[in-house]
Amino acid sequence: ISISLSCYAAEFSNENVKAIINKEISIVYNNELKAFFDVNGNAVSPISYNNTTYLPIRSISALFSIPVEWDGANNKVLLGNGDIIETTTQTIDSFTKNQNQEIELLLNRNLKIEYKNELQSFADANGVTVYPLSYNGTTYLPVRAISNMYGVSVDWNEENKRITLSLKERV
Repeated sequence: ISISLSCYAAEFSNENVKAIINKEISIVYNNELKAFFDVNGNAVSPISYNNTTYLPIRSISALFSIPVEWDGANNKVLLGNGDIIETTTQTIDSFTKNQNQEIELLLNRNLKIEYKNELQSFADANGVTVYPLSYNGTTYLPVRAISNMYGVSVDWNEENKRITLSLKERV
């Protein structure tokens, strides 16, 4: 029994992990190159962790006009509620690749994401459960998770290191 309880506790505990701020990946939406910023106006880049690319949830939600609210009392991000902070996403004229940077961040197994009043869970392309990442006050979700949740198609161009997002259906 104690082994089972240990496994259960470990499954739902947060942990610090190493990842890469991937400054080589560019993002295109509606044929426009995009840049992302946190709520304080600082530029943020995609994060690569375990062969999965993560984007900042507030910025990508603003891109699709989805309001975001933080419920600190319940450790929950509410998508579809709150405000849209337009300044977290901007169109840019050109993309400059920079040096990637290894970072330590929080794999946040306890953070809940709610969209359209339903608790969400996420999986990578292989069906393995993935969790939100937290870094410097910004929460990141996997690109595929966001795309599935919001009805957005994702195209990856390996040669250009470019993610192209296209609206599939009304979100």
